[in-house]
Amino acid sequence: MSQEQKEAEKLVGQVLNGTYRLEQLLVTGGMGAVFRARHVRTGGVCAIKVLHSRAAMQGDLSERFQDEARIIAGLRHPNIVQVNDLDRDKSGMAFIVMELLDGEDLQDRIERTGSIPLDEALLITRQISSALHAAHQRGVTHRDLKPRNIFLSRHEENGVVQQTAKVIDFGVSKVPRPADKATRDLLVLGTPRYMAPEGAMGQNSQIDGRSDQWSVGVILYRMLSGKLPFDHENVIDLFKQVINEQPTPIEQLVPTVPPYVADAIKRSLSKQKEERFPSMLEFLQALEPPPAAPPFSWKRSLIFGLAGAGLAGLIVMPLLVRELQGKKRSGQVGQLLVQADEALLDERWDDAVRLANQVTTVPGQPAYVSSAAENIKRRVERGRKISGEVQQIMQSLAGKDYDGALTRNRDLPPRTSFRITAQQHYDLLQQLVVAYHLQQAEAERSLGRCDKIEPHVAKILEIAPDHVDALTARWRPCALITGQPPGIRKLAGYPALRDFDGKAIGLVGEYDKQRNNFAEIDRYLRDAQIAHQHGEYSKAVALAHTATSVPIRSLLAWRIAGVSACHLQSRDILEYVIPHLDQASKEFVRSRCTATGYKVWF
Repeated sequence: MSQEQKEAEKLVGQVLNGTYRLEQLLVTGGMGAVFRARHVRTGGVCAIKVLHSRAAMQGDLSERFQDEARIIAGLRHPNIVQVNDLDRDKSGMAFIVMELLDGEDLQDRIERTGSIPLDEALLITRQISSALHAAHQRGVTHRDLKPRNIFLSRHEENGVVQQTAKVIDFGVSKVPRPADKATRDLLVLGTPRYMAPEGAMGQNSQIDGRSDQWSVGVILYRMLSGKLPFDHENVIDLFKQVINEQPTPIEQLVPTVPPYVADAIKRSLSKQKEERFPSMLEFLQALEPPPAAPPFSWKRSLIFGLAGAGLAGLIVMPLLVRELQGKKRSGQVGQLLVQADEALLDERWDDAVRLANQVTTVPGQPAYVSSAAENIKRRVERGRKISGEVQQIMQSLAGKDYDGALTRNRDLPPRTSFRITAQQHYDLLQQLVVAYHLQQAEAERSLGRCDKIEPHVAKILEIAPDHVDALTARWRPCALITGQPPGIRKLAGYPALRDFDGKAIGLVGEYDKQRNNFAEIDRYLRDAQIAHQHGEYSKAVALAHTATSVPIRSLLAWRIAGVSACHLQSRDILEYVIPHLDQASKEFVRSRCTATGYKVWF
């Protein structure tokens, strides 16, 4: 067992950032390890990829690890594994949160079955080629494509188990970088048996999408034949094969391979990248069967035979035009499918359905094309349904119906991704920030660090003025009640506070149990906190005095009244309030009065 694997197994059971519990080690690699994990609050499962500590100490590898998360998150393609988050835990360990896939990788499948039937092999190739085309469009070259980095994900759809190929592990991808960060030439990155000649020669500046195309050609060759086109135990000899030698033609190993597939593989394995297909899209189109030849006609053959060589052009030209039209239709269909897939990712449901319908109207297309179009329609239907559920979840969160939001969220498939507006994201973050600072304020209170509470309260009131819980956190006692018990309490029926002219201050401070209830007392207390926050100190005193009628609320209310009296610089009100304060509350009021510049005598 390697040191990295031992290190990874020790992580099982840990909770990263208080959110993701690592339940099972799935696989370890050169850079990191992948775990099955569970969100401790929602119960959703995911995959977590962590960076090995030894790799984290190497700046290049750490940077590539973070690049991988950013690259995949930016691609958003159904045949690329989905990344949800990139973060570090408290120890500084970097980790990536990804969708958890059910199935097996292509390497395990080939080792288990030896080879793969033509139709399935072509379907896998089309799916990974579509994913690579999307990556290349954004300037990203995978550079380490191999069966181990292709996962055959299984999921149930309408009672039928479907298989989807997904490209994973963009850890050594080539992305646009400043010149000083570009991968140095003569540095070989990738897996030798699937590496294009320019990669084998260390010409990293020459690597582009056509290098990935070579790797796909090697993978398709192996899926069909069960063998590698270039295979040698010694890496140097292997590179010599890749650079100089031609592989055994696939049709010699598998005679049933259609000529158009054999031709596509042969061209993708050209030594010079300029001789390969210009892009993955053209490679995809080359894997489509050519249009069917027109039916044979004795009458037409007889007419053409009698016409002689002088009329040969009349025979050849219609057939040539038909063939060119067929190729044009194939290219058109490929473009429509790509556009429909992009519309689906952007949640433009109507556009996706319209484009899929256009695909089905193009004549002379193979069955898998119609199947792909129908699959897009099914995904649209499922996407619309999930989009509606997501909107309900967002509405529940906006209305602070967290229980309802959580219940709806649990009903969604674990791989569902949310697309939300900036305002919705801000509202969610605001709630999280408020909850965090309230939690920190209470933690400081429990530790008796009273001076640390106010900064958290102020932070909340910055983004959510008049937040009742924050205001309550400001006034709640910070320490245990010590010393002598409070003085004589002025409870129900005590006359209202009056100013120097004998006029009642704000609301009457009497508490009549026949006319008031506990909810109204809490409302008075809440309004007193808000009044103090807005500088309406006389009103705050009157409202707080009303709330002192209930013992369980009295200490908080007397605190508000006392500090408000300091702002009013009213010794009379303070003399009235002080006998009702315990020692800790007196210290609280004294510190707040001193902060306002008002000197007190107690």
